[in-house]
Amino acid sequence: MNRFDHCRICLIALLLPVLVSSAFAITKPKTNTTVFAIIDLVGLDSDMVKVTVLPPTFVKDKPFIYIMPASVPGTYAQYDFGRFVKKFQAFDKKGKTLEVTRLNANEFAISTSEKLAKIEYWVIDTFDDLTDSLEVFNPVGTNFQKDTNFLLNYAGLIGYFNDYKSVAYEVKILKPTEMYGATAIKKKVVSTGEDIMYAKNYDELVDNPAMYSLPDTVSYRQGNALISVAVYSMTGVVKASFVANVLKPITKAVERFFGTMPVDHYSFILYYASPGRRDINRKGGLGALEHNYCSMYFMAESQDTNQVRGFLNRTASHEFLHILVPLHLHSEEIADFDFRNPKMSQHLWLYEGVTEYFATLAQIHDTLVTEKEALGMFRQKIFTQGFMSFKPVSLTELSTRVLEPEWQKIYPIIYEKERLSG
Repeated sequence: MNRFDHCRICLIALLLPVLVSSAFAITKPKTNTTVFAIIDLVGLDSDMVKVTVLPPTFVKDKPFIYIMPASVPGTYAQYDFGRFVKKFQAFDKKGKTLEVTRLNANEFAISTSEKLAKIEYWVIDTFDDLTDSLEVFNPVGTNFQKDTNFLLNYAGLIGYFNDYKSVAYEVKILKPTEMYGATAIKKKVVSTGEDIMYAKNYDELVDNPAMYSLPDTVSYRQGNALISVAVYSMTGVVKASFVANVLKPITKAVERFFGTMPVDHYSFILYYASPGRRDINRKGGLGALEHNYCSMYFMAESQDTNQVRGFLNRTASHEFLHILVPLHLHSEEIADFDFRNPKMSQHLWLYEGVTEYFATLAQIHDTLVTEKEALGMFRQKIFTQGFMSFKPVSLTELSTRVLEPEWQKIYPIIYEKERLSG
């Protein structure tokens, strides 16, 4: 037993069971306890996408508010996705418009909710937004590019009704016939131009983004898990076959580290942007976001395959190990995330910092990283964190106050300090 084995044993003991995604509803139920939504990727208007929402049968005892998220799990910044919603309208069964009051950036109050039959609005994509001080982290955002790519993070497209976040969602995607929709959630392919996706509640919907583009996909098995890779590359320089070859040693290392694959399926969804697109490669744009059964990546294209390989290695191992924390070991703030008024817990040091440490440890176990290389990484962490803060930082205070601007500035120190303290 080497000196890393005790960490491996502790980590496996903490791993919680992973729930398998629910099956899709194919037809509308007799009693409407589901939010039905339509996202039209075909009828674009100046890079805006039309969204139609049919509400469930509400209890008619109060006005209802349609809420777009202020933030999403796994991120530590406020985005206010409601700012991208335009031309919001509500209708009764006869098609008559109902009065709507915009309460703030993210909330729309429908005055006569007992008559509500349909909501319609248009959404601007976040990739093209350069006008606001709140920059949306690209792996959390949306992209509507006719004939090439649609990146669908549902928090930027669909909201929920107050007190009805737990009802089911059925989402119809009207898409260009030549495009393939990569997603971790099970979907029904109705035709070449229509997919239907189902989520048991709003949290599951947000947890399962999709990307539509010309198909460039690879699948392989790692132990008991089916691993899927989908790539969109602006100039075509990065291919799914190359990405899969980079990922295979990583998923193998994770399997050996855990003793088994912690999920039965997992999707890597990757968007590669041309280096010349500085508008979407701006500060904070590159990276990835974890989900229970997938991770969404926004990466930079390069002719240097070693550069592409290196960045993907570092990022993918970290995101995949988020399956442990915070996805299945977390506080109540993550378990029941408040999309309306996000609250941060004291555990950012655990969610990001410890994950960063174990991502390196898993690669050491499988000799993807030598002990000498690992020590070099740790030395670099010590050197880097010294420039981030000139005074001691409480990681629990940073965790709870990370949404505040002054704490946002030093947020990256979590990744430097915790790999060292692991």
